[in-house]
Amino acid sequence: MKNLLSNQRGFVPAILLLIMAAVGITGVGAVAASNNSNPGDTLFGLDKTVEEMRVTFTPGDEAKAKIRLEIAGERLDELQTLASTNNPVDPAVPEVQQALSNATVAVRNVEVKFKENKIKLQSTDLQALLTELQTLLATHQGLIRKVEIKIEDGQIKAKIKLFEKEVTESAELVSDDLDDLEDDGQLNNSDDENEEEEEEKDDEKDEDNDDSFSNSNSGSSSSGLNSGSNSGSGSSSSDSDDDKEKD
Repeated sequence: MKNLLSNQRGFVPAILLLIMAAVGITGVGAVAASNNSNPGDTLFGLDKTVEEMRVTFTPGDEAKAKIRLEIAGERLDELQTLASTNNPVDPAVPEVQQALSNATVAVRNVEVKFKENKIKLQSTDLQALLTELQTLLATHQGLIRKVEIKIEDGQIKAKIKLFEKEVTESAELVSDDLDDLEDDGQLNNSDDENEEEEEEKDDEKDEDNDDSFSNSNSGSSSSGLNSGSNSGSGSSSSDSDDDKEKD
């Protein structure tokens, strides 16, 4: 998930110009290096600054929410990395909590504006944001249980309990929101639509076949009637001729 400097065209040059103006050209290498830093590292603060600048200069609530989700995913990756390498996890836990809170607020903002018709957004795009947030919240719940025993700071441990309650509530709300989207019929299911289209085409073919069959039968019946009528006329003519001969 560490691709913050490469996702949007035109964004990297703008960011680099701003950073170059702030820290000088020699600092650009440090910016690139900071993207691989973890909480507690010297360059981590610079990494966060670049992330916040990216959010600030990205237009659109949906795009901002996607970046917030990406940042939250990166914080979770960093926490996992620190835990697996037996490095102190204390600095990473508050960063994860903050990033998840920011992502939740950003997605909620998009959802509210979607419901109020203040932004142009497909229901499937909102579903994607909610699903990604749901995944991140679930990942956090599983990961924090594994790293909790590694946390040494008592205050951080206490905050974990409070934040876990918030995460559980947020996860339940996201799940309810996804269910509401489906119940309201706002989610576009392309598979169902394709099936309906196929069924409609089959019905049309059946109707065409029935019409053809009816026309065919109608033609046969008409031919039979005409044939019978002609045959009857012939018989009548023959009988009439026979009577004349007898006379």
